[in-house]
Amino acid sequence: MFKEKENEFLHDLCIKTLKLDRRVRFAGVMDDSGKLLVGKYRKNLIPLISPTDEESSNSFYTAYQSLMLKKNFESHLGDIHFQLTEFEKVTLITIPLNIRKNKYLCISLDPESQYHKLISKIFNAVL
Repeated sequence: MFKEKENEFLHDLCIKTLKLDRRVRFAGVMDDSGKLLVGKYRKNLIPLISPTDEESSNSFYTAYQSLMLKKNFESHLGDIHFQLTEFEKVTLITIPLNIRKNKYLCISLDPESQYHKLISKIFNAVL
């Protein structure tokens, strides 16, 4: 029952994130093993990477691995609030969701997005 409630909460989180800005392409939640737990694409969006392709979750997993490398600096620099990876065709944002840092909100944005404003919206409205 708890797992079902958690899954529902994470799904709602993805929907709320998608509704924050029309430039959000995808919102999902990944666990610390790199498994995509839930995810939702913007309506009428043609994904750059096919959802059946393993690379779709790997793009966020690669961003997650990079985030984990940076965790070594937290004791000196403070907690990581988010990580940003900017590609030519898309911008990926990875945000730790909880204190245990075992779940991550993964967001894909259109490249022309003003991501600093969107990140602020996410922290204020969703997290």
